Amino acid sequence: MVLAQSKVDELYGKDLKDIRIKGLRYTQEEIILRELASKVGQPYTETNAQKDFAKLDKLDIFSSIEIQPFEKGNDVVLEIRVKELFPYLPFFSYEVTDENGFAGGPGFQSVNLLGRDRFLFGAARFGETNLNFQRQAGSSVGMAISGHLILTSDDMCQLSKSTP
Repeated sequence: MVLAQSKVDELYGKDLKDIRIKGLRYTQEEIILRELASKVGQPYTETNAQKDFAKLDKLDIFSSIEIQPFEKGNDVVLEIRVKELFPYLPFFSYEVTDENGFAGGPGFQSVNLLGRDRFLFGAARFGETNLNFQRQAGSSVGMAISGHLILTSDDMCQLSKSTP
């Protein structure tokens, strides 16, 4: 049921009784709730409604977002319907240089790792003279490669090993 704008305007200022989220397959509900400016028990406002949509859209993990308030008694219930992007993408990674020729191998990317809105990119390339590993993550992690612990930050990390 889509309400006309005049009906939605009548809901502003009323207390928000509940937030219902539909369509989640991969993302944890708490990730959505933490982004919302609208909070249960507080008045539902036009400013918060605009912020809610903008913040959910900025996550970049949904192909569609619909936020629909409706009246229940003297309060407002907010229904959020989302369609999620598939969070994982395996791919083939390659590099061609004059110095080393062709290097290729498996790669992996996630825009919503474990449903926590974390970005992860990794690729391993094997070629004539180099072994390359690249990693980029949206949160700090530690990695172990060949027994060596490499502590990384939120930035891109690249490890290359030349073979004789």
